Amino acid sequence: LPHPRDTDWNDWRREQMNALVRRIYLETIAVKPHVKVSASTITFFRGPTALGGFSRTEAYSRVYQDWDGWMRKGFLDLNVPMVYKAETSAETQNQFNDWTDFTRTHQYDRQAAIGIGAFVNPFAGSLAQIERSRLAAATGERAVGQALYSYATPNRLINNVPERPPAEFFRALSED
Repeated sequence: LPHPRDTDWNDWRREQMNALVRRIYLETIAVKPHVKVSASTITFFRGPTALGGFSRTEAYSRVYQDWDGWMRKGFLDLNVPMVYKAETSAETQNQFNDWTDFTRTHQYDRQAAIGIGAFVNPFAGSLAQIERSRLAAATGERAVGQALYSYATPNRLINNVPERPPAEFFRALSED
């Protein structure tokens, strides 16, 4: 078995993922050209800006998801990075901001929506992340929307009970 840090082995594994995504995309549009191919992608730990590029992220190096490349090559129509970061510390707020900004600015004439982990956040934290994810990047790009996970648990649990009732959260979302 190759060593887990063997770069040739890891490049081969990543290329298998790339080939699978490419094949799914090409075969899907060959059968149904109007179908849009999407994926929920990984955003573990620190983001590309903090690490000095996408190829240094956990998504790329440990999970073998080159979703930046998939978007650049046009193998995804919609990318929904799962930016499930708690709003409860400066470190994870920075991670959320880094991944969100990277996602907005790396759509390559495709679309991206920001996946927000409402289940890891207090009520106000999810609302704050929704607001920040709606902003334009410094260069003007915006995400096409947000995807909340999970509607069943729209804010963090305290002793297995949502911090605030889900209906209250949904009401807050409908207010401008």
